[in-house]
Amino acid sequence: HQCICRSQEGCQSYPHEHGCIYLGEAAAHLHPSLGRSATVEECLEHVERGAKMGLVGMVGRLWTDAVALGVLHRFPRFLVICFCCDCCCLVRTDMKKAGRGLKAAIKRLDSIRVEVSGTCRGCGTCADTCFIGAISLKEGRAWVDDEACKGCGRCAQVCPEGALMVKIDEGDRVWQELLERVGPALGLKVGATGNEGGGIVPPPDRRRKKG
Repeated sequence: HQCICRSQEGCQSYPHEHGCIYLGEAAAHLHPSLGRSATVEECLEHVERGAKMGLVGMVGRLWTDAVALGVLHRFPRFLVICFCCDCCCLVRTDMKKAGRGLKAAIKRLDSIRVEVSGTCRGCGTCADTCFIGAISLKEGRAWVDDEACKGCGRCAQVCPEGALMVKIDEGDRVWQELLERVGPALGLKVGATGNEGGGIVPPPDRRRKKG
């Protein structure tokens, strides 16, 4: 029903009611006061709504979340899509100062990367926005450290010139790569086809008309 971090910090920049999406067996055992069950379509719309506000979802598992939410004993089957903001997130607030080990815990999908076009005029907005500190200014334009970049896309969203772009490999590579990483936490058999045996079904076509 709400973002725990924003509510705790009294965020003034983003709505408190845009909370996390919890997945996996553990989600069924969360206290009802924390939220409600949602359909796939509702979750997809939640992701899109957050992105439009600048709240880019991060997929992961933190044992601290499992402890706080009372599902530590089900941690192997627990996954969170977090929409926290840089100003209130307990993980991202000081990430620029964090050591290499902690930064490495946040992994970018290999099929996603950020590129800088020739329209960049070196204003530095993207560098100030990057929570990981992966962008700097070199020779009057933005430069993205591909090894450090997490591919979140915040820089592309705030660039006043539209000079930064998030590039995603064609085909279903990004989808398969994501499933390979999160599948085990959800009890999915990655690589199976159809629904038999817990197989993975491709995402619905978002271009379809709504009746």
